[in-house]
Amino acid sequence: MPKLHFLVFLPLVAFLSCNTTGPIEGKSSISLSIDDVSCTEAWLRIKTSNISLPKNVTIFKDNQVLQTVNLVKSDTLLYFESLQCNRNYSFRCITQKNFETITSEEISLQTLDTTSNNISWQTFVLGSSTIQSTFDDVQIIDDENIWVTGALFQNDSLGNLDTDIYNLIKWNGINWKSERVYYYDHYGSKNLSEISSLFVFNENDIWLGDYTHWNGSKFISVDLNIPLPYYILRSWGYSFNNFYIVGNSGMIASHLQNNWVKIESGTTDNITDIWGADGLIYCASNHEIIQIKDNISGILEIHPEWYIGSVWFKNSNKLFASGSGVFEKSNNKWKTTNTENYNIQMIRGIDYNNIFGISTGGMITHYNGNTWTNFTMPNGATYRSVAVKGKTVVCVGDNSIFGVITIGEMN
Repeated sequence: MPKLHFLVFLPLVAFLSCNTTGPIEGKSSISLSIDDVSCTEAWLRIKTSNISLPKNVTIFKDNQVLQTVNLVKSDTLLYFESLQCNRNYSFRCITQKNFETITSEEISLQTLDTTSNNISWQTFVLGSSTIQSTFDDVQIIDDENIWVTGALFQNDSLGNLDTDIYNLIKWNGINWKSERVYYYDHYGSKNLSEISSLFVFNENDIWLGDYTHWNGSKFISVDLNIPLPYYILRSWGYSFNNFYIVGNSGMIASHLQNNWVKIESGTTDNITDIWGADGLIYCASNHEIIQIKDNISGILEIHPEWYIGSVWFKNSNKLFASGSGVFEKSNNKWKTTNTENYNIQMIRGIDYNNIFGISTGGMITHYNGNTWTNFTMPNGATYRSVAVKGKTVVCVGDNSIFGVITIGEMN
């Protein structure tokens, strides 16, 4: 009798270890991509596939060996500095796997050009000569719609002091219009006071002070429903349901999922500034930079040798702080720039090559991506807030008695 032969097919199961230090089968590859550029810096992302790590990788810039890095992760951000402004560069990288040379495709990038310091300035001095006026905050909706908050005193039609303040001043492209915005507290009492903070989502969604909402047609008082016997200094948000206010004595409050919540900051110092971008939110407080994440705050940086009053950034690659100077953080390292100025009240920018700082004595400073240039206004103002949008920069504050607004147009 013939014998029957049975073939049994067993499934082949491949087990991949999370430990990347051992040999990995399959097609191996390495790639470079551009993450970010400034005038003199570049951030490149290197990714590997089916390459055991750690692994030495050689980076070429313009076909010359730039450096060799020891990769320990399959997705790594590389940082390069000391580049030239407005110049094209090519990058590629190679590594070895056994006896095989693995090469990335070549990528090209162009560093940012410096911006012009040719700025036309116009200053407005507002108020009464009998009592101090001051402007605390500013936001630009467009160059014909600028909002400024603070406390402005003016004389009436007979030349006598009007003791009721104006706390909102709006620019229409031609002149300034003064308004009074009243706030109703949770007892229903009508209040008129200085407005220190201002934040604009759009022209129909604007938040002022302690705490009033402009909805496009009228102002509405909003009760925070939390104990906040504090002075609100600044506000910032991605949306109203991801919105934050900060102030004196370490105050932070957030509006999330239609509720106001007080956040413990871990400090009793005034929190003088807040800024967010790229999913991050940072605050400035005396010698500290505070991070807010998942509605929890924590001290990110402590610098006892610096006073830090303001922060600005466009993403996680580079952080600017100002106070007793201007400080930059790249590649987890800090350096001091703009060493001529030691009292930068606030810093704001559009990109790495267009940043403004404000100070006392009528001083406004501009970073064009490579150098800082100082402009001294003859009004001698102490500027308290600055906003930049498009080609317009607006700085607000006061001098010995008047409120001062300076508008710059970049040419």
